[in-house]
Amino acid sequence: MTTDTGTIRATIATPTTKQQGITTALLLVLGLLSAVAPFATDLYLPAFPQMTTELGASATAVQLTLTAFLVGVTAGQLVFGPLSDRFGRVPPLIAGAAVCVLASIAAVLAPNIGVLIAARLLQGLGGAAGMVISRAVISDLATGKSAARAFSLMMIVGGVAPVVAPLLGGLLTGPIGWRGLLSIVLGLSVVMLIAVLAVIRETHLKEHRDALREQRRGSGSALRALRSRTFLGYTAVFGFAFAVMMAYISASPFLYQDMIGFGTVGYGLAFGLNALALMGVSILSAKLTATRSVTGVLSLGIVLVLASTVAFALLVVSGAPVIWLAVPLFTAVGSLGLVLGNATALALGAVPSAAGSASAVLGALQFGLAALVSPLVSIGGSDTAAPLAIVMLAAAVVAVVALLAAVVVITIVGFTLGTVDLGWSEALNALHTGFIGAFSTAVYHVISPAPAIGITIVVVAVIWWRTHDLRPALAFGGTIAITWVPSAIVKEIVHRPRPDVAVLPHPFPVQPDPGYPSGHTVYITAFVVALIWLLRETRWHRLALTLGVVAIVIVFFAVSIDAVHYPTDAAASILWALAVAPGVRVVWVDWLMPRVPFLRPGRG
Repeated sequence: MTTDTGTIRATIATPTTKQQGITTALLLVLGLLSAVAPFATDLYLPAFPQMTTELGASATAVQLTLTAFLVGVTAGQLVFGPLSDRFGRVPPLIAGAAVCVLASIAAVLAPNIGVLIAARLLQGLGGAAGMVISRAVISDLATGKSAARAFSLMMIVGGVAPVVAPLLGGLLTGPIGWRGLLSIVLGLSVVMLIAVLAVIRETHLKEHRDALREQRRGSGSALRALRSRTFLGYTAVFGFAFAVMMAYISASPFLYQDMIGFGTVGYGLAFGLNALALMGVSILSAKLTATRSVTGVLSLGIVLVLASTVAFALLVVSGAPVIWLAVPLFTAVGSLGLVLGNATALALGAVPSAAGSASAVLGALQFGLAALVSPLVSIGGSDTAAPLAIVMLAAAVVAVVALLAAVVVITIVGFTLGTVDLGWSEALNALHTGFIGAFSTAVYHVISPAPAIGITIVVVAVIWWRTHDLRPALAFGGTIAITWVPSAIVKEIVHRPRPDVAVLPHPFPVQPDPGYPSGHTVYITAFVVALIWLLRETRWHRLALTLGVVAIVIVFFAVSIDAVHYPTDAAASILWALAVAPGVRVVWVDWLMPRVPFLRPGRG
């Protein structure tokens, strides 16, 4: 699909479009368009208490003004993106900017909270046009390294907005109040409309749209292009990397002020330093992509973000001095400059025939995740950074492998569940009677280490015997082993205790090692993944998938009913294996095995 759309784009590209290029003025305007909505999201947050008093509204009602705006931005991108694919970039952009200006006027003059909520909804809806179409315009005019450079430079303007807005709002709330802050948003909206009219020219010309429409008659809706795995992968990278930044922004006031003890000036300096890091690394990213692969620069950024969030989580768990938390936050936020622009370029580059719709999905995920993570980071109150560590780490890991985020969330949240988690173990362990108890115990023993190794060896031997080829047998066994064995190392690092046998109704013999990850659930999950991969092109594939899911569920309930693991640990162990096994297979089967002489394709 990517090849086809690339061919389409090459076919319909015109000299005019190529010569137009991305000028500095255009790039600045596109940065402004992408910055208005994020800026309007956070600028007025420090004025919430003031709004509650002046409007005579509850805190919940005032919070709805933010929720309405985020809903509007999310919905607006899904509306204006496809419209720009159909009618061109400029008409929807002008319409959106005009709606944003009118809604901003209504917000400034709002006499009550109801009108303000409605105005903010429309403000978000109109402002979304600038965000979604600015990305599509770049995708129209550039591809590959040129697009990556443009997106990285645009991040200097658009990406810093959500970082700077809360700081600026805090400084201006006292002097100008919440209506003054919303007046600033109105001013930006007016500038946006003027800039669109003065600078933006149509980049998705009618002949382009007609050619694409003709091409799609045989292949169906343009939205089919969005099924591209490449697009979905890079979109997930972008969305969850942005979630790392939103988690940081939402938690930064209590982290820097309540925990670290910075005053207003200190908080502003720390916040500004991180913003400068993001800007500086975005500039560096634009330079790096000129001489290095975009994917390589993106990979470097993801590794740095992940390493920073892991370091942050370890500092939180270890109880290190809170001042140290500022260091991994600095590197995490700065490293996003290598990620956001490049992920955007690669995602939109994968589906050039539907750049507007693709940009809409990208933006909707961005703001949808922002709405999700913002309240999560404050769950634990203002005296702990654990929720922030959980959310940032989860989002960073999802940017690498989506399922791995669920691992981190479930595992670390399991640490905070306390008596609730133990209560689940007690309830399930109460079922450990009669046939259920005997069956769960049998399952536990059958896939204990020694029997599990024996089962794996037997299956490897059968595969070798049936195929007369050592490679699929070693691919199967290696995938299981390399997924399973590291779980024992992780177990010692995490050192998660098992359920307290003293409070269990039917306690299992005490196990000497820690409880997460569960070796039993990691093993059965890795076994199922390896088996499905082995049978993926045979008629047995669906049966293996069905029976594999059943086997994983059975083992999950067995170890939970035996109460040798907390249910959250067992669930997270399954997800851990699902995230690790595919990567293991790529390294083991696709990279290492072909480098072994007697395992290369074509050898016996």
